[in-house]
Amino acid sequence: YFSHYFKNYMKVPFYRYVLLKRLATAVTLIKQNQLSIEDIAIKCGFQDYSSFYRLFKKEYNQSPKHLQKELRM
Repeated sequence: YFSHYFKNYMKVPFYRYVLLKRLATAVTLIKQNQLSIEDIAIKCGFQDYSSFYRLFKKEYNQSPKHLQKELRM
């Protein structure tokens, strides 16, 4: 019931909303440049780096390390 209500109200499934929040938190942590990408993935609730990498690249069309390098410039 909750999932249906959430999707009708937010226009996005609950699991996708959680995923987007985790990725947004990861981007914030990458910008702070205090932790490794692997530590950020774990801290944001991903099981491993490979799943984090795949989802990050799918959502942002670039790898987390590329974003980190881009922000250093």
